[in-house]
Parts: sequence; structure tokens; C-alpha cells
Amino acid sequence: MKSTKKEHFLFLGSEAPEKVHWAERPAYGAVVTGQGTLAEALHLRGEKVVVLIAGQDVLLTEVNIPGGRGRLVKKSLPYALEENLTEDVDTLHFAHGPTGRTGAIPVAVAAKERMEAWLEILHEHGIEIKSMVPATMAVPLTPEHWSLVVSGDGFMLRKDAWHAYAGDLDSLPLFLAGTSGEAGSTPPVSLYLDQDFPADLQADLPEINAVATRKEPLLQVLAEGYNEKAVIDLLQGDYGRHAGWREMWQKWRVPAVAAAVLIVLNITGFAIDYFCLKSENQALAKRIETVYLKTFPTSRRIVNARAQMEQKIVELEGAGAARDQFFEIYDRAAPLLIEAAGFSLTGLRFNNGRFDFDFEIEDLQALEKLKNNLAGLSGISMDIKNAESVGGKVKTKIQIKGLQ
Repeated sequence: MKSTKKEHFLFLGSEAPEKVHWAERPAYGAVVTGQGTLAEALHLRGEKVVVLIAGQDVLLTEVNIPGGRGRLVKKSLPYALEENLTEDVDTLHFAHGPTGRTGAIPVAVAAKERMEAWLEILHEHGIEIKSMVPATMAVPLTPEHWSLVVSGDGFMLRKDAWHAYAGDLDSLPLFLAGTSGEAGSTPPVSLYLDQDFPADLQADLPEINAVATRKEPLLQVLAEGYNEKAVIDLLQGDYGRHAGWREMWQKWRVPAVAAAVLIVLNITGFAIDYFCLKSENQALAKRIETVYLKTFPTSRRIVNARAQMEQKIVELEGAGAARDQFFEIYDRAAPLLIEAAGFSLTGLRFNNGRFDFDFEIEDLQALEKLKNNLAGLSGISMDIKNAESVGGKVKTKIQIKGLQ
């Protein structure tokens, strides 16, 4: 089945990366092929490429795992096939296809060392892999026929969707005999010869019941025969598309958790600072309201103490002589009050040309000094209404007014 989009193929044979084959299968039109070094396949960079692995490097088999599904299948495959394999299963990578009607699960087996080598050279050359598939599973399918591809790398024989084999040419006669039909004869075969396959070697091929023979580029045959719904993608398990993220997470998990904790602590710190500042702002607003009420005791409703105080000052400024008297007395007395040792204003009122200052001061000596300084001002009169010692300081009230 052809895709409705253009697809790119790359064949990694025994000579890769010094010699590879590539093909482009458009949605419509003929397949375009080429060959060269992997470094010369510049047109493949930036494309998602179907990578076809030489059949001799991947074993295709099948296994029955009763009730096997999902993760159970992945975990069970090595042990289910262990007795039929000559290599240690810990050194092998297992990928599987869908479970068939009979319960058999098609499996592709490749050495982990080879998987890592393929992935490394593809990464080094900037090839983005769409899928990695045994080339034997791209051999064209013909109903009620076997399909045989012969090239310089050997042969690839495909019986049906999930049964395909590969080997060197010397083993082809024995293989054909061992997989012949029930009557002892080889079923009809569609034969494909790679265009680079030497003509003088064709005579050495075993007798085959070939009903059709084509000689064309190897990857043209594989690109035309490829059907993504009838292949086993080797990029599963440890080599799956998300495996890199899992490895990265394992490597960076501790720093990531530490960074997350630091972010949470920073956010918590900001929240604490915010609520502290909010509390201080509310306390300050309350103090402003208190000072406002003391300064303007006739006020009853407070909406915005600061704005209302500014409005009151404007009203005072518009009171003509009262305005002039306010600033005249304030400008002369305020500097002496502020400079007094331990001075802290707690209340201020102005009414009918008279200031009432409520404040705390360091001690009686400081109060006496302030009294003498204020008495030295011309044009005003000053009277201390009361003074009492509270908490180590002197709390007092001074009344200052202008002389008529």
C-alpha cells in the first residue's frame, strides 16, 4: 500500500556507511533511487526516513504466548525464544508485530550491538528515523506466490506478510528445499534481481519456479513493496522513540527535582513577602486613618484617608488667612519639633489658627530644650498642656498658635 505522501527509504547493507542505497517513493509516479556513501545522502537530512536493515542482520520468527498482551509480551519474548537462540538473550533486542488469528506473535530479533551501531551512524549523519524495519519485510507480496530478491548481499525470500528469510546465495538451494510446499515442490516465485547483480552469476542460481522475473535497483523493489501495516518496527522497548527521554530523565531526575524544590521555595518566599507587605500596607492604611481622624475630628466617613486629607488641605489652602497662618506656623515650628531628640508624632490638629501637636519625646530634658527653642520663635505662643512619662519616654501635647 502506497502512502499518500512522499516517502524516503535508506538501505543499510554490509558495506554501510561507505555504501548505502536510498530511494524516494512519491505519492504518484516512479520510485527514484540512488547510492553512495551515507555522507553523500544530504537530501535525506530533515526528512523522516524509513531505514531498511539487511535481512541477514535480523532474525524473523514467531512465538505463542498464551494470554500475552502489551508489556507482558515484551517481557516474555526473550524467555519464550531463549531455547531457539544461540546467543545470550541479554545481548539481543526483541521487537514484535500484532498477534495473529492463531495466537502466533511475529518477532524480529537483532543484536543490541548492531542496533546501537546503526543508530549511532544515523545520528552522526543527521538522519531522522521514521521507522527501522528488516528489509525482508519490504520484499513485495504476491498472493499465492513467494517473492525472492537476489542481490550482491545475498537473497531475501518472503512467503507471506510475517514470514520472510535471508541468507547468502550458497544457502539458497538448501533453504528453498527446506521451505518447499506440501507436495515437495517450490511454490510459484516472483523473482527480483538487483540491477547490479552480475549476469554471469544468474546461471548459478538454483532452479526456481519463477513466474515473473524483473531486474531493477534493489531499493526500487523494496520501496515499491513496503507496506507500513505489514512490517515490524525495530524501534521498540529500549530503542523506542521515547527511550531517549527516559534515559535523560534518569540522568537529570535529581537536578530536576532539586530545581523544582527551589522554585517552590522561591514561590513560597514570594508569597510570604507578599502577605507580609500586604499586612504592613493594611496597618499603614489604618494608621493614616487614625492620624486623619485626629487631625480632622469632625470627619465621620473615611473612603480614602490620603485623598481626603489632601482634599482637606486644599480646603484649608482656600481659607485665605487661615491657610497663610497654617503654613506660617507649621513651617516655623515643624523643623524644631522634628529635630528634637526622640520626637515621634502621634497626633496633629489645626483649628481656628491653633495647632495641637501630640507626640513622644526622649525625656524631660529634651522636652525642656524643645520648649525653649519654640519660645524663641517670634509671632507665636506655645503652651505645654500635659506631659507624662510612659515606657521610658515622655508623652506630651503642645499647643501652638499665632499672635494677633
